[in-house]
Amino acid sequence: MTTVRDEIQKETSTVEAMPANETETSLKTAGAWVQLNDIVKLYGSTPAVDGVSLDIPPGQFVTLLGASGSGKTTLLRIIAGFLDATSGQIVIDRKEISRVPVHKRHIGMVFQNYALFPHMTVEKNVAFPLARQKVPRRARKEMIAEALAAVHLTGYENRLPRELSGGQQQRVALARAIVARPRLLLMDEPLGALDRRLRESLQIEIRRLSRDLGLTVINVTHDQEEALTMSDRIALLADGKLVQYGTPEELYSNPSNEVAARFIGESNIFTGTVHGSPRGATLSTSAGQIILPDTASAELNGNEARIVVRPSAVTVVKASAAIDQSVCSMPGTLIANIFAGDSRKVVVDGDHGSELIVRMDASEPFGFEVGEPVVLTWKPSASLAMVA
Repeated sequence: MTTVRDEIQKETSTVEAMPANETETSLKTAGAWVQLNDIVKLYGSTPAVDGVSLDIPPGQFVTLLGASGSGKTTLLRIIAGFLDATSGQIVIDRKEISRVPVHKRHIGMVFQNYALFPHMTVEKNVAFPLARQKVPRRARKEMIAEALAAVHLTGYENRLPRELSGGQQQRVALARAIVARPRLLLMDEPLGALDRRLRESLQIEIRRLSRDLGLTVINVTHDQEEALTMSDRIALLADGKLVQYGTPEELYSNPSNEVAARFIGESNIFTGTVHGSPRGATLSTSAGQIILPDTASAELNGNEARIVVRPSAVTVVKASAAIDQSVCSMPGTLIANIFAGDSRKVVVDGDHGSELIVRMDASEPFGFEVGEPVVLTWKPSASLAMVA
């Protein structure tokens, strides 16, 4: 069974001891350049990580996003050195470190369960990695003060963990991870144990801190909202494979395949065969023709394809309304009207056999009843076409 001390020793062993002449520098540093080249991790013949390659520029905040079993935590632990890859290379600042011992990788780590010593004060918890690395005592006080100030915990030095809230305890863990000034910070579901409001607050705070310090950060989460909020780039993983790597805007607006479209945000997905004509291409579905955007690839013509439409791009109209022939339309029956604070979620049972979602501003008037036949419409430009 893993104890608090085990987790602390794991965490602090990832941070290399600092040379004595570097202990007087500030927390601000240049982030590490991280390159993962075809990383594979096998358990028997089963791949937990299957040929993942990533290039993470210095100072970037990158999130490894995916469902349970996607390989994201395994990949993070390979970077930290807690696990050995079956094959592939880890390159940091142009140096291959796959065989470098954990304690020489100069990496900070934050865990979900905080891993604080309950009998130690905040100051002693933050000082722990410095003491293990034999940083001179004269330098520790200033380094601890800088780390606590960075996470807004100045004045909490003499409190015990039990005297802190969950958010404050996670700030202590964060201060301990940055006190030795690593250039790379790894975070394994650091906000998973917190309530929603506190989690949202700390998302912004951690993002601000990473920018202020210049750190390269690799964060693991299954929460897509957290990934979209905090990240410069997102690496979406599924079944050990890299599905898509790009900015939050790219993954949301231009998912590379159905897996990405379904995982990032809500999506309406239609499948059919593409037919071209002088007036433009259409997707033939069981419920009728859907006009494809002008940007749809000519290579789709005659092939089975899917289009993805985000719920915010869809409008609900009466079944009796006149429909502009230049827009896409899909008939159905309204089965749910859900008030969700700022937005309204409308669920429609489409005539093609699956549920469709519409997201509207909750302040807009809504003159429809559950059970009423309706038509959903959207502009062809709102559709993203891809090979099925």
